[in-house]
Amino acid sequence: MRAAFTRERTGAGPPVVFVHGFCQSSAYWAPTLERVAERGVAGIAVDLPGFGASAAMAGPYTLAGLADALARELDARGLSQVILVGGSMGGVVAQHFALRHSERVGRLLLVATGAYTANPALALEKADAMANATWNEEAVTPVVDGFFLQRPSAAMLA
Repeated sequence: MRAAFTRERTGAGPPVVFVHGFCQSSAYWAPTLERVAERGVAGIAVDLPGFGASAAMAGPYTLAGLADALARELDARGLSQVILVGGSMGGVVAQHFALRHSERVGRLLLVATGAYTANPALALEKADAMANATWNEEAVTPVVDGFFLQRPSAAMLA
């Protein structure tokens, strides 16, 4: 399933692609797109598969799978190289994209993302666990529940 790019501003130069975080959508980047458009920069914000206006992916969600979905969308748009900006989980997806498709990244900017510990061995262990995680409600619930006073319903997330 292709990612749905739902917000875009035209401009000159290489396109800047913005990747949102978990429980977000391209709407998160709307104010940023306005600012970069004022400076004549081409900005594109993505709804990763299963977020915002995009359809869900088949099979389990992995960070590598999301990175490859982004690559397929860039292919469909004829974009061979981009400046990539990722926030929170989108930063992790952007890092996976850069590792898997390095020739396509002119610049990489990571916002509010990074290692979870100062211990490099533990950080690698956690990164491997996240990269190989099966992203479904059962696995995500213990992580997400801590962010909400009241757990969001399926209708709220649609």
